[in-house]
Amino acid sequence: MTRPSNTANGVRRETRRRVLGVTAAILGFALVYGGAVFAYGLSTTPSGSTDCRSNAEPDAVVLSIAPTAVDAASNRIQATVEVQSLGSLAVDDDLGLLKEPLTISITDADGYGSTTIGAGEILSTQSVKFITDGSVELWPFDVHHTEPRVTAFQRVDGKALGTALHVCVGAQIPGWSIATTAADNAASTTAEVDVPLTATRSAATVVFGFVLLALLAALPVLSLTVALAGLRGTRKVEATLTSWMAAMLFAVIPLRSFLPGSPPIGSWIDYLLVLWVVAGLVVALTVYVIAFMRWAPNGPDAPVIRRRDAPSTASGVPAGPPRGGSASEPTGGPAAS
Repeated sequence: MTRPSNTANGVRRETRRRVLGVTAAILGFALVYGGAVFAYGLSTTPSGSTDCRSNAEPDAVVLSIAPTAVDAASNRIQATVEVQSLGSLAVDDDLGLLKEPLTISITDADGYGSTTIGAGEILSTQSVKFITDGSVELWPFDVHHTEPRVTAFQRVDGKALGTALHVCVGAQIPGWSIATTAADNAASTTAEVDVPLTATRSAATVVFGFVLLALLAALPVLSLTVALAGLRGTRKVEATLTSWMAAMLFAVIPLRSFLPGSPPIGSWIDYLLVLWVVAGLVVALTVYVIAFMRWAPNGPDAPVIRRRDAPSTASGVPAGPPRGGSASEPTGGPAAS
């Protein structure tokens, strides 16, 4: 008498579990999506301003360094160097040209890091590549650091005289965060300023990369689920699914190449994830082929398929051809029995 009530309670419990599962999936997706959007918003915020004149001393030479790109593979940070003001060195006229040539020297630069602005010349923006130390194989946690020293001086009577120097750094590089602790120097005989630069992957790049890695990890899980179900005989085996699993293998390389920053082959993700994703997909394909051979019409565990129009025996059970007979239609898997 209580069976209908128990059945109804079981249906309600199953319904609640499904609702909770769907709700948890939606909340998880919303959390990941919201985190990715928030990280992208943080990465698009400028990390500094390239206009240094408002905070500089009136007599100082104002120099702006603006990183424009990070080449992690070759350990280089490309930047533009611009002299925004000559301070007290400029001639008192509308053009603000130099009285005497000014030399600006930058260490830890790729190539000759010295630029001389001649007397009466118009200032121009220079491009420089800073040499960094870092390991791109640690993507996306690789850190690229450099600490160049900027020196400004003029030669008077064959002697180098330092000038007051003000340096600022500002950058907005897509996919990167640039940190600096550049300090300003007062007038001295050397006028040297250390400009440490540290480039790290932005939060949006890290989130985007790990979402792709999670998708990669899901591929062998899905394939093994289907393969094991076919091997146990709980699902019908279809030969066409082998092409689907093979396509999974070909999807690994495009997803691996789509990672932001293009980590080089041999990074930690290749040893800890990508290699095992490929291995898992190959194992799943092997298991499914074994399942297909097992449940094939002529396989050792193939079901006995009887014709509908076969004559009945004395016991009333229709007689059919022996296993593997040509009169049966191959259906594959125990679900057809």
